[in-house]
Amino acid sequence: MWAFNGSEDGVADSPEWSTLEEGLKSVLEKLWSRRDLIAQYNGASRKIWWCGQFHAGWNSGTALPASLLTELAEFIADLFIDTYVSETD
Repeated sequence: MWAFNGSEDGVADSPEWSTLEEGLKSVLEKLWSRRDLIAQYNGASRKIWWCGQFHAGWNSGTALPASLLTELAEFIADLFIDTYVSETD
């Protein structure tokens, strides 16, 4: 398995973004020039975008623009979004 946590300096802690869209755009920006290299894994193994979305309160959601979804599709990978909700005091 190969994984990338969005950090450019190899720090073990994953960066935190204020929105899922912001995080996905940041990771896409860093990996975009490596699309051809990543495409070598097409068919050889399963590729996924895994995102953990953390927010407070219920009835929160995310809307991703079609342009971002189009860019994600260039990597031919499934998108998994795990949502974690914590109620505020």
